[in-house]
Amino acid sequence: MKMSNLKAGLLFMTLFAVAALSSCNKDDDTTPAELKEQIAGIWDINSFKVGGTEYMDIVVEEGSIEYKSFTGAKGDFVQTVKYLDEDPEETIEGEYEVLSGTSVKMTADGESYTVKITIDGDNLQLEGKQDGKSLLIKAEKRQ
Repeated sequence: MKMSNLKAGLLFMTLFAVAALSSCNKDDDTTPAELKEQIAGIWDINSFKVGGTEYMDIVVEEGSIEYKSFTGAKGDFVQTVKYLDEDPEETIEGEYEVLSGTSVKMTADGESYTVKITIDGDNLQLEGKQDGKSLLIKAEKRQ
């Protein structure tokens, strides 16, 4: 039961984390319009840390988030996570909204999170909180 709750939390936060990871290493110089353009695409997660503990290759086998291009004020995303001890992948779909050059609000299943995203070339970093612990997700843009 505890592992199931952990997995659900990881999947949900991974979704939001990847969505929130878009800002260019210019931080304050990145505009919301630039972030909207930079975040679009598929991001393969290569690191997922909660409270400083790495979960990739321990609980999570692989994961990705696809941020679809904006059509108006919001964009759609699809997050897929494959756990080491389960055969089927889990998928979450929702909306994302760029609030600033580094801040993204992710909404899925009636819950919303705001995260800080920075993008440097093909590398994305998402920072936020999960259950009061620090969350750090790193991903690489799929070519």
